[in-house]
Amino acid sequence: MITGLNKLARRAAVRLFEIGTKAPGAGHRDERMAVVVSGTWHFGCGDRFDAGALKTLPPGSIYSEPGGLTHFAQTTDEPVLVEISGFGSTDTRYFDPTNTPKTPRQGAPG
Repeated sequence: MITGLNKLARRAAVRLFEIGTKAPGAGHRDERMAVVVSGTWHFGCGDRFDAGALKTLPPGSIYSEPGGLTHFAQTTDEPVLVEISGFGSTDTRYFDPTNTPKTPRQGAPG
């Protein structure tokens, strides 16, 4: 039996963000890497959504989400597909708890 394997397990999810999505400030305990598969993703770091801090990431862009760093994102006039991967346990903590979804998404990476 191998112990501690769950701490090393790799997770990956492909997320579709619909047109007009505005993701509020949230962070995760784990470090993540992401690739913009299709569409143009607008991503920024900070506790609250700030359109002026968004970076435009076209398809093929690779970015990181360091553990504990609060970030936010937006789509505009096209859906965006993002592959997100990480290792070990994860969670999602919204800077403003009122933004926490009432029901977790099915198959969400956290």
